[in-house]
Amino acid sequence: MQESQRAVPEPIRAAVLVPLQLRADGDHVVTLTRRSMRVSHHPGQIAFPGGRFEHDRDESLVAAALREAHEEIGLAPEDVRLLGALLECRTLSSNFLISPFVGVVRDGFEFQPAAEEVEEVFGVPLRRLQSERTTIEREFSGRVFTLPAVRLPAGVVWGATLRIIDQLGEQLPRLLGE
Repeated sequence: MQESQRAVPEPIRAAVLVPLQLRADGDHVVTLTRRSMRVSHHPGQIAFPGGRFEHDRDESLVAAALREAHEEIGLAPEDVRLLGALLECRTLSSNFLISPFVGVVRDGFEFQPAAEEVEEVFGVPLRRLQSERTTIEREFSGRVFTLPAVRLPAGVVWGATLRIIDQLGEQLPRLLGE
């Protein structure tokens, strides 16, 4: 079979919660995690809390995002005021199709990371994630790509997480009804 005729596997459905703390000064804080090195997908990477949609456990993709946020960082569904969804985002290397949902969390909420899945939970002002851009190189299918990134003390934000952050920056006024 020629390369152009290869069957593309069905993507793995996943959902993430984009926890957002609204600050009076307008510099809203995005909550991110550094994934444990013990997880099977994307170990050590900076990500939003989330994971696979489980047909036997989740009624919907938003339910999956809320379940995963509760399991990973101790954020119960009642602690989140959902604002809405962003556009789906696909990962190239692991074939996930991610549905991101934005939710407001009260300022000062104390996250409880699940050690087996999350090494660290931290907040970063959205303005910083939008302005402090650099590039990194990553290899995929034998080719090296230069990709946008943000370097943080906890690690590098890039790929699907950064694309979701970019969407958040564009869509936040709509989600907030401004």
